[in-house]
Amino acid sequence: MEDIEPPTKLARTEQNTPERRARETHLGVLNNYGVNQNLKSNAVLAGITNELLIAMLFFEKRLQKLFESVRDLVGIESNGDNRREYQRFRRIVTNLRKASDAEKRDKRNLSDKSINFYKITAITPSFFCSNDGEVDNSFDTSEKKLDLVCNSETEIASSSGTICDQTVPNSANDVHDECEIFQTASISDKNIHERCESKYESLKKKYISLQKTNDALKHFKKYSQVVLLNARKSKKQLRVANISVQKLKKNFNAKIKQLAATRTFLREKEELCSSLLSELNSFKMAELKKGKSFSNETVLAVIKLKDLGVSDAAVGKAMEIVGEMVGVTFNCVPCPSTVRNISLATLHFARTHIKTQLSDFLDEGQSFCLVSDETTKGTKKIQTFGVHSSDGTFICLGLEQVAEKSAKTAFDALEASVNSLPGASPDFFKKFMWKVKSTMSDSARTEIKFNTIIEEYRSQVAPEVVEKYTELSDQEKTKLLNVSNFFCQLHLVSNFTNVALKCLLNLELAETGVSRQEEASVLTLVKAADSPTVSGLLFRSLVEATPSDDGLEAASLISKSSLVYFKRVFVDFLPGGKHEIDSDEIREDTKGAPATNRASESVFAFMTHLCDTKPNVRFEVCTASTLLKKNRTLSWFGNLSEEDQNAILSESRSVLSQLKCDVRERQAHIRQVVLQLARQKNQIASQKLAKRASDQKRYTADIVRYGFWESKDDVEAGLIKLNTEKLKKEALAAQLRFRDKVLNQRAERQLFKMSSGQNQCDIPQLTRKLLVLLELDEQPGRFLLLANSELVGKLFIQQTSDSLPSSSTSSSTRSGFIEDVWTDRRGHDSVKLRYDDDGSFCKMPRKDFDMSVSTKSIIFI
Repeated sequence: MEDIEPPTKLARTEQNTPERRARETHLGVLNNYGVNQNLKSNAVLAGITNELLIAMLFFEKRLQKLFESVRDLVGIESNGDNRREYQRFRRIVTNLRKASDAEKRDKRNLSDKSINFYKITAITPSFFCSNDGEVDNSFDTSEKKLDLVCNSETEIASSSGTICDQTVPNSANDVHDECEIFQTASISDKNIHERCESKYESLKKKYISLQKTNDALKHFKKYSQVVLLNARKSKKQLRVANISVQKLKKNFNAKIKQLAATRTFLREKEELCSSLLSELNSFKMAELKKGKSFSNETVLAVIKLKDLGVSDAAVGKAMEIVGEMVGVTFNCVPCPSTVRNISLATLHFARTHIKTQLSDFLDEGQSFCLVSDETTKGTKKIQTFGVHSSDGTFICLGLEQVAEKSAKTAFDALEASVNSLPGASPDFFKKFMWKVKSTMSDSARTEIKFNTIIEEYRSQVAPEVVEKYTELSDQEKTKLLNVSNFFCQLHLVSNFTNVALKCLLNLELAETGVSRQEEASVLTLVKAADSPTVSGLLFRSLVEATPSDDGLEAASLISKSSLVYFKRVFVDFLPGGKHEIDSDEIREDTKGAPATNRASESVFAFMTHLCDTKPNVRFEVCTASTLLKKNRTLSWFGNLSEEDQNAILSESRSVLSQLKCDVRERQAHIRQVVLQLARQKNQIASQKLAKRASDQKRYTADIVRYGFWESKDDVEAGLIKLNTEKLKKEALAAQLRFRDKVLNQRAERQLFKMSSGQNQCDIPQLTRKLLVLLELDEQPGRFLLLANSELVGKLFIQQTSDSLPSSSTSSSTRSGFIEDVWTDRRGHDSVKLRYDDDGSFCKMPRKDFDMSVSTKSIIFI
């Protein structure tokens, strides 16, 4: 392993150099005297000691600046000419430097007097304020003291012969500054300066040498620490690797033992397979029927074959074909009647799966969405039920044949389906219904009534199912009893199609003027586009066509009709509706509710397929096949253990006789109910027919007494023969009733009524109605057009200023009835008025007619 190169040397600025140590020392001295690094102080000092002056000299090399700072610290202001004071200050600083350098050379050899040198006050305020004589005397005394100290320290340093590392100046800049200061000193100090300078050069070289050695040692120490750390890490990794190797050895030994055991096991299995193959080759007969019944494996095979669509007669043949393929013959195969019995027993098999799923969901506390639907297949009325769980699983509860399609019958069928589940407790249906939080069905009135019955039943069983139900508040009870009723959106789309087609048909009739048309022309185009070959091209050509004014008008009419339709069908979700507030609790309870009732429709579709392909299949067998397919019962059955499978198959076979008995009783009950309903229906029809015959006989007798009036002249002649108002009313009423009940004349029902609101019609009104019926009887083809308007046949009184152009009289008040309302090809509405006085008529635009009604020129009577 190669040696790791030592790290690179650090920069000098990053090391703890003597200069940095000296800087920290002098900065501490300044802080002790309350002086900052800029040589400023908030207080006035009584004097400047040697220690403070040396520290200030370290931070300020320029003597002039230092001189000014000293004056400021002792509180002396500048008086203009201070050259003499400055010269004295320079000599003091020079002597102080010498004394300081001498003391640094060897502190241990100094006396106590020299040690206290730093505490001596060098400059006081009197230094700047005294007269010349006093200054000279004081200066000489202090200078002598400094010279004495400097000379003694110089001799000590020269005699010792050893210089400590601390005597090295802080930096080269200090040396140059000191040299400049020494050059300005007196002539007597030049020799001392030269000796100091030579000594400084030798010490500087020695210091540089020692500094390089020190730096190299420091770097080598760091390098050694890194190498040692890497060695420790390698040792730790080696120890971990040794432990891993030991574990791998143990695992490897265990795998070797396991491999040996596996080889032994495979060797035994190969011997067993060889023995079984030899037995299979010698075995030619398989027993499907042991004793008097088939085995459970055979029953399961029959159920799977029936689920694949094999007919009853072909099941046994299919088993024989498979046996011949593998070289095995069976002692007995199921006959068609046995297959039919097994198919009926499958109903119990499928119900067991439903009961298990519902029990699991109830234990998990999931809520249900109950779906229901009804249909008619031939002469059978069938009701289906299913549930969607909170996780989206659909379970078909069953198909029930009912006698009639009432809401109460549907609820009874639901209860019978749930209670017929194997192992259902007496209160299982109550617990099941309590978990029903929403319903899904179509919007038929029967289904709406069915939802109401569910809500009433849940409120009845709530005290039995919910603990401490009576202690709950009304608001809490309301939340628990809330059931959300949803309607299939597919039905909404289908019904909306009729709304759009009706709107388009009315527009087309108004544009073309045709009085009768079966369907809108756009439906013919849609049917043409529904082609297996060119539907795509036709549909794109219709969609990509540029909208015309007529198309925009049609779209506007459809939008208005759509708004009315959607307001009616979505009333529960609009403001003020039942589901306006979509709370998180309701959303949680109804998260399993589907958008459509497609699941129930698919159940009916599969049942229809079975009925179409197998017309003679029993309804119960069809129900069992549907439940088996829709609930994926065989997949669930395959995940069970062998013991559970045998138990379910044995139980399904054991209840076969009970199933047959229940089926016979159910069919007998349905036949009895259907017969009873038919008798009631026939009785009601007979009563209506008898009453109708009696009424017709009575109306005919009235006509014989008054005569049958077939024209206007007959009406006038008949009324003249009658003397009283009562007889005239009875004669007119008899004519109207005879045409309605006996002749079955087709006209608007308003024309046959004897009253308007709570007021009885008078003779002129009854006469006008009869005359309209006479005219319609003469022109029966116009009835379809007249019946389209609610105004046709209404009686009115018109105020006229002068005679109308089409009238031969100048009466100011005229009465009559509205004979016709129509729309021309341009879309303009017109009204035809027929007057009673002379039989004349008047045609006017609908706008003018509405204006006359609003101004009361025309008043309805």
